[in-house]
Amino acid sequence: KRYRRVPLPIRKEMDRAEARKLKKPLSTEIRPLNYTFNPVVKSKKNGISFSPWLKKYIEFHNSSIENGRLKDGVQYIVYECTGDEFCGGLGDRVIGIIKTLYLAMLTNRVLLIDAPYPVSLDRILNPSFMAWNASFPETKKKAYMKSQSDLKRHSDALGYRILRTNGVQSFRLTEILHSSLMTKHLKSNGFSSYSASLTISVPKAFHEAFWGLFKFDHSVLLRAEQMKLEARLPRMGSDILPYVGLHHRHGDRAIFETKKVFEMRFVGTKITRQCYNIVKGIFPNDGVLNAAAYMASDSTKVKEIMQKRDPSIHYHKDLQIFHIDRSGIEGTKNKSNITSVLQGVIDAVAEVVILVDSECLVMSKSMFSFLAYYIRGPENRCNVAVQLCDMEAVIRRSNFYLYESGDKYVYDINASDEPKMMRINSQ
Repeated sequence: KRYRRVPLPIRKEMDRAEARKLKKPLSTEIRPLNYTFNPVVKSKKNGISFSPWLKKYIEFHNSSIENGRLKDGVQYIVYECTGDEFCGGLGDRVIGIIKTLYLAMLTNRVLLIDAPYPVSLDRILNPSFMAWNASFPETKKKAYMKSQSDLKRHSDALGYRILRTNGVQSFRLTEILHSSLMTKHLKSNGFSSYSASLTISVPKAFHEAFWGLFKFDHSVLLRAEQMKLEARLPRMGSDILPYVGLHHRHGDRAIFETKKVFEMRFVGTKITRQCYNIVKGIFPNDGVLNAAAYMASDSTKVKEIMQKRDPSIHYHKDLQIFHIDRSGIEGTKNKSNITSVLQGVIDAVAEVVILVDSECLVMSKSMFSFLAYYIRGPENRCNVAVQLCDMEAVIRRSNFYLYESGDKYVYDINASDEPKMMRINSQ
């Protein structure tokens, strides 16, 4: 075991003891555009609760769009992923959109999304409460989300494009949410009793933003259910029984091929299996789980080995997942049939849905599994980071973590009287 001092923005996120002393924000329910909620994903029910500042932004966003077009004179910001820039993997892209959403909120701009690569975003994620696919005036102004830059840049421009939101030099979501700009925004909009650094939970902010922006396309939901059946997860009649969602990161091939090698992110299969055994040993006590897991991994060989060692671990044997993080690497573009690319992307997102639907989720140090964690939400769900997995964490179930691409560690931000230090299990 190792210990390290947590950076200031994360210590603020961890300080829930102080946050509890503040007046809690009232969540507000609103209805989305032409709303039919995803019947498969169990992380939400009809009617979604948002923090009041996000609810107010959604109302502003919708009032700024008419007949599928941005109204004249309304300032906007565009998240762009057209294939000319390396946008990262699925988790990197979604968190990039969410960072851009909160940047738009803090600068009173409408968020719009231009992401046709490798397939149009609305083929897998449909607009939910905000029409982010509305048409808008063309703009030549472009910017990167570099942490050294001013969040309020291009303040005089009608609109501009954000070209890249991922990478170690980019603003973290934590930094945006806990910025002085966020504090100023809360005060100017009537939420002066809230301190950004203590009230706004990053996992909760991601969770709300995702459901405010997106709902899974029906093709993704159907594929997820089909994959559960084809993986032979235990069922009772036509119903899939509760299962554990496992994600195991085996390698960093995409990162190596960019020639920019950062902190290694994989863990040994033994660590993943040990965590699964802890979960199996606890959940049967309340009759919820019948010792089964669905495993997602970047290595088919690892999945085969894990199932051989524990037959209760299931996986889909015939997936043709299209790794969109590698699609932006020079030399891999425009070499695949668009139909196979679409199916490969649908399969990838469907695996996220399967992890979201699990009774308990075991995450690796990967934005793929943390995307599932943030989507399902940290509250009242069993979520355990494999590097921090022990009996205490599994019994607690509702674990709060922070992780973004480029982070050296998964940060444990569960409530504590002394949040300055955190435990990291050695890999």
